[in-house]
Amino acid sequence: MTCCLPHDHKLAADRLLTLSAYAAGLGALATGFAGILGGVVGSKWACLAGFATVASALSAFASTNETLGQHRRNEELYDKTNDALAELEGRLDEVREAAAKDDRESVTQFVSAVHEQLSIEHKQWLDAAEKIAVSLENLRHQI
Repeated sequence: MTCCLPHDHKLAADRLLTLSAYAAGLGALATGFAGILGGVVGSKWACLAGFATVASALSAFASTNETLGQHRRNEELYDKTNDALAELEGRLDEVREAAAKDDRESVTQFVSAVHEQLSIEHKQWLDAAEKIAVSLENLRHQI
């Protein structure tokens, strides 16, 4: 899987969830029309229900793809980290002034704060990767 920018994750999640919703709606319409036309016009129209099966499969595919890709979760993770780092960036001029005055403690605190935000994000990525590995192992045992 290729790496995505936060905006890419949001677009991917929106696209997949929209596709899932349309496919579910198409499935419902196909089932409804198959039932109505099959009962009123003739039983040959009942084959329209086949579209419902295809639409349901498409909906399940899109939902599963979103779940596996975790696009919504990734976008939220990126946003939280970005917000925290942007807040720290706002203090950068103060830290530069402190560094110019040889205030090593302020610089150390700033670096620690940035490192902490990156570590939190990294730990969340590792936790997610571990959960995915467990899920894949469970799937292997099922198959």
